[in-house]
Amino acid sequence: MAARLSVSLARGRGPAVLLLHGNSLAKETILPLTDALAERGATVVAPDLPGHGRSEDAANPEADYTLGGLAGTVLDLADRIGLSEFHVVGWSLGGNVALDLLALAPERVRSVAAIAAPPIRMSAASIEAAFLPSPAGRLVTLPTWSEADARAYLGGVFEPPLVAEFLPDALRADGRCRTVSLFTAFAGAGTDQVDLVARSRRPLALLVGERDPLVSRDYLAALPCARLWRGAVSVIPRAGHAPQWDAPRATRESVLAFLADSDPAFRRL
Repeated sequence: MAARLSVSLARGRGPAVLLLHGNSLAKETILPLTDALAERGATVVAPDLPGHGRSEDAANPEADYTLGGLAGTVLDLADRIGLSEFHVVGWSLGGNVALDLLALAPERVRSVAAIAAPPIRMSAASIEAAFLPSPAGRLVTLPTWSEADARAYLGGVFEPPLVAEFLPDALRADGRCRTVSLFTAFAGAGTDQVDLVARSRRPLALLVGERDPLVSRDYLAALPCARLWRGAVSVIPRAGHAPQWDAPRATRESVLAFLADSDPAFRRL
């Protein structure tokens, strides 16, 4: 039985957008984008992924916490809500889940915006090239966190006021999701996301903060992409790993512009 999910749903007159949050966090961490899209009139669906926020832990962690397993859970949610097609905006881990969702249901995913989420091959070499060495990055290999660990991870992602706000989410998260999603990828199990973006004709935006301490911009710039928005990685000035909080206006405008370029229905809202 699939985990029951906590979901924020705003039904608008416009196209549907799924918003997916990052590792060991919850849907509130993408609230600036959720609000912006809802205000624009989109139908916005923002779940807590299994093992996060107010959603249940996975019933079968070894399968359900892989990137493909998480993508399958999100697709099941779209089925239950009645979404035949949708755009996906994913931040950090959520961006990699979004890419697996594109691989799983290419006929239903209209576009993908991956924020601070480099497409990866399922190998240690690819993952190590995509991400910069950092204390926060090392913490995602741990199945359990102390409060000090959670604060250290959050401190590598957010400004201090948000560290306190999101600390309960980090401590609640099922640490098995961190380890299963990472180590199955290291072991070579799952979608080759580098190959996916090289051949997929669906619109793709890759957004990254100018000061992101976790993601390699050189790696992103070297990726061959069949349909990359505006032909280049979108760098958000003066932003770190969470540009939706560090530079909310620039991030919001970039995401809205990408969606408008990808789907004429957004231009009519």
